[in-house]
Amino acid sequence: MASKIYGTCCICGKHKRLTFEHIPPKAAFNRLSIKLYDFNKFILENNSKFLNSQNGAGLRTLCADCNNLTGTWYGAAYAEFAVQGMRYYKYNASGMLAVPYTIYPLRVFKQVVSCFASVNGSEWCTQNPKIKEFLLNPYERTFPTNMDIRMYMQTTRQTKISKMQMNININTGEHFFGSEFAHIPFSFICTQDKSLTYFRVLNELYPIKNFLDYGYDDRATLYIKMPRKPCNPITLDFREGVP
Repeated sequence: MASKIYGTCCICGKHKRLTFEHIPPKAAFNRLSIKLYDFNKFILENNSKFLNSQNGAGLRTLCADCNNLTGTWYGAAYAEFAVQGMRYYKYNASGMLAVPYTIYPLRVFKQVVSCFASVNGSEWCTQNPKIKEFLLNPYERTFPTNMDIRMYMQTTRQTKISKMQMNININTGEHFFGSEFAHIPFSFICTQDKSLTYFRVLNELYPIKNFLDYGYDDRATLYIKMPRKPCNPITLDFREGVP
């Protein structure tokens, strides 16, 4: 029997028993044992190290109420998006893909934000109360304007949960402060503050905030122009062949 873990829920901010939040939802090909990139070991030991997870990728971060509500409201829509993405992933096409997805865009975006709430820890919603309201009201469409979320389709099959970090390219002076989670077929990158980030490759990734143009009950067919790139331990490092 799993031990009971209590802490601050990463969405509502209440001190409760924490449940396991799958990142992304279990129905989006995330139910089997996997190996997770461990960013800290990669940096400290100069090698690609992994953590094993027997129940799929995720963390004990949400109370049962928040886990159930967000899963009910947004989980199935994200899983549908991932299933469609997997069809294109299997084509092994390279470069930029502009292909149709028939989805509930706002629900997909809210599920992605819910995952980032777990990735970034309880202080994220506490410091950004608009996110809590955005997630706990399925019809709310106001999201912090200083944040950005971009996505790409993987060329690899990596699973990754990378909390807030600062990346600096000493050769170009580019800098980034944000987080990332990845599980085939997609990867998502959250920029905490656009004014603190200058990284040109971000402009190549698809701006998923476009999904805010739709309401909760709106279903649409979108031609999403999304690049295929390798998912590596360091966010925004898109070199091929990194172990």
